[in-house]
Amino acid sequence: MRTFPYEVIIVGGGHAGCEAALAAARMGFSTILLTMNVDAVALTPCNPSMGGPGKGHLVNEIDALGGEIARNTERSYIQVRTLNQSKGPAVQSWRAQIDKRLYQENMLSVLQRQPGLDLHQAEVSEIMTDGRNVLGVVTRTGIEYTAPAVVLCTGTYLRSFLVVGPKRFAGGPHNQPPSFSLGLWLEGNGFALRRLQTATPCRVAKDSLDYSVFTALPGETPHPDISAFLRMPERPQFPSYQTCTSEATTSVIRDNLSSSPLVIGNIVNTGPRHCPSIDRKVINFPEKSRHQVFIEPEGTESGEMYIQGATSATPPEVQLAVLKTLPGFQSVRVTRFGYGIEYDALESSELTLSLESRRLNGLFFAGQINGTSGYEEAAAQGLMAGINAALKARGDRPFHLLRDQAYIGVMIDDLITKSFSEPYRMYTSRAEFRLLLRPDNATRRLSRIGRRLGLLSPCDYEKIREHWCRVLSKLRQMKKTFFFPDAQTNSTMSAIGSAPLRKPVTGMDVLSRPEIGCRDFSQLLPTWKLSEPDFNLLKREAVYAGYWQRHKSDIERFRSLERVSIANTDFAAIPGLSNEARERLCEIRPANLGQAARLQGVKPADITVLWRYLKNHGL
Repeated sequence: MRTFPYEVIIVGGGHAGCEAALAAARMGFSTILLTMNVDAVALTPCNPSMGGPGKGHLVNEIDALGGEIARNTERSYIQVRTLNQSKGPAVQSWRAQIDKRLYQENMLSVLQRQPGLDLHQAEVSEIMTDGRNVLGVVTRTGIEYTAPAVVLCTGTYLRSFLVVGPKRFAGGPHNQPPSFSLGLWLEGNGFALRRLQTATPCRVAKDSLDYSVFTALPGETPHPDISAFLRMPERPQFPSYQTCTSEATTSVIRDNLSSSPLVIGNIVNTGPRHCPSIDRKVINFPEKSRHQVFIEPEGTESGEMYIQGATSATPPEVQLAVLKTLPGFQSVRVTRFGYGIEYDALESSELTLSLESRRLNGLFFAGQINGTSGYEEAAAQGLMAGINAALKARGDRPFHLLRDQAYIGVMIDDLITKSFSEPYRMYTSRAEFRLLLRPDNATRRLSRIGRRLGLLSPCDYEKIREHWCRVLSKLRQMKKTFFFPDAQTNSTMSAIGSAPLRKPVTGMDVLSRPEIGCRDFSQLLPTWKLSEPDFNLLKREAVYAGYWQRHKSDIERFRSLERVSIANTDFAAIPGLSNEARERLCEIRPANLGQAARLQGVKPADITVLWRYLKNHGL
């Protein structure tokens, strides 16, 4: 059998696999993406949407580094809205409903046109090793692909079972086949695995609903920026709709709880807490009868609607009975019933910060195999794993982002240092420096890194560099521009509904007033020509300037701990550590003191003991 040599191999064509493959290829490495079904590349088997608070932040950071998910969303959106508009800019984010088929087609086209990247349809059954290092992979048909770096992006397909009521059978999302051989290989070679579960709601015929009783949720025109590098012409947007469950809904669910997999016990109880099934909502909140349900389009040409908020893996007849209790669903026709899915995921103790295996050099993991949920979290891991696989193939040091640099850094650090009983989801609340990690400054934070790694083209980087040079130049001028409490200025301030000045203030102070808009500022400073987007960015920079100063000392303290390497420390030999701390430190092997301080089970007293030990031994 012929052997095919590459520098990087990516296993799995989901959102993690796509970003990993593109990253490695764009960095100049011969790369192959192996997927069980080329037609299922970049599949969105659950909600066909991208973005939202936390998740949208990840997408903007992937975009800033040179990834593809934001550009592909821009090419495929059918509705875009800004969420959290009543809150500050740091936690606001766009959310885009996408045409799921168009998204797949566009991503497949990008993969097929990428120089240095091959795409093959094959199921990987085992990893080739010399006992300590990766040598390549073997497919189910016996074909060998060799490479010094392999990235596993198996999603929810690893030894996956579909569950509908009492029925349980092998299968993957959207009726795709599961991957059993690779799961068995990982288990047989000592990798610590756990079982997680998620669920997908049913789809219904678009023309079987009564939209007159729903609340329409239209998109925004012009739509919010998704990618910093690609802006498509405005096109018609498709609304989503909202309704609520009722007492009748709750009654039907209660009467049929005995058929729920959660009650039957034929699925593990480790589903996503942030996206519970309708059965779990009734179990956990028995006093509530009203739960929000969203009806969202699957695509411009699709005759199906996705029902978010009514996920269930009960038998089909129960799902239908529940749906018929919803306002506007009296004549509903179900085209695809919902199901639960149980699958293998890796224990966090198996991973390093570069997403490389602790037990096998050159083997990387990304996406839901690492215990995360969502396309955005998967794509971010895929990008980082692809980068590090390429660096491994070149013999370079691994690369990772810190918690004060990016949400991506927060997520990966959380995965390594914390234990989660359910799939991990990115929230803005997880980032302690979230006021500095805004979506609109992702390019300022990360694009230079993307260019250095070779992910961003010179043209794209130059475009961003010029943009930020212009903005920062204006910002410096704002700090030197003063407004005085004279009659003309205060008359203008009064006319735009802002309090009069009592003393001289800088342009930054005026900008930070929430009531001052772009036109208002133009009245105060007619010589300045600012576009609406540039003004909004300047305003956000002005508003958050104080927070940046306040966080500087926090960041420096954080960085000082991150600089203390403990990678080769013998934790078992350190007296004074608590047993729990010693166990966790030996299991996770944190790279630095900061990471050690974030481990569950490691208390401040343990960090003090560790710090003194390092000082006393000159480490």
